[in-house]
Amino acid sequence: MSSSDQASAATLPVKRGRGRPKGSRNKPKEVVSGGKENAPVAKKPRITTKTPKAPMTKKTVDELLASLGVQNLGKVSRCLKAGILNGAVKLLTPENDPGNKFGLNQVLVTDSCCYECGEDVTCTVRDVLYQPDYGGNGYGDGAPNATLKCEGEDCGGIFVTEICRGVFGYDSGKFFNHCTKCPQFGRCLGDYRECHCSKCGDHFFMTSFGGGCYTCDKKRKRRI
Repeated sequence: MSSSDQASAATLPVKRGRGRPKGSRNKPKEVVSGGKENAPVAKKPRITTKTPKAPMTKKTVDELLASLGVQNLGKVSRCLKAGILNGAVKLLTPENDPGNKFGLNQVLVTDSCCYECGEDVTCTVRDVLYQPDYGGNGYGDGAPNATLKCEGEDCGGIFVTEICRGVFGYDSGKFFNHCTKCPQFGRCLGDYRECHCSKCGDHFFMTSFGGGCYTCDKKRKRRI
């Protein structure tokens, strides 16, 4: 090559390739079974071995109690049923509970007696199976309709409150009032004078002098 050709070749622009995209220098090429590069790789299906647990319903609660040999399901405490429905009380059938830890004999709570003796009293599911849902009609007379009893000579019946929430407290009945008109087996209200309003579904305080639903009263005053 002559000196003039070398000079002209030196002035020509040199085309540079784009090279690899940014970030792909060290990225391995994806190869599928067919041998084609950069083809989309099929994702493996996700395999789960856990069976989703169906939520409890009022029907399944009754079926569970029946499988444990409970009779007269209509008389079973609705507070207890609500606790089972909400998961606060865990009951299992015998085939799913080899150790018999979650049957009718399982302990719900051990607490001091609500009377003056102060002795520890243990309560099982069986003890409150047919507990009434209202304790206000006998709390001053030793709660004779309560299904849990203290062995103390001067003690009366004991109501287990708020089973539906899993709180489990002992009471003579004055502050045990489970509303059976609320949905899903109802809920505990506390004071025996709390009442359910059939119009709005709220609750209000009823005394011997009467009383009315505050929610309905507010709505009525707004219309006036």
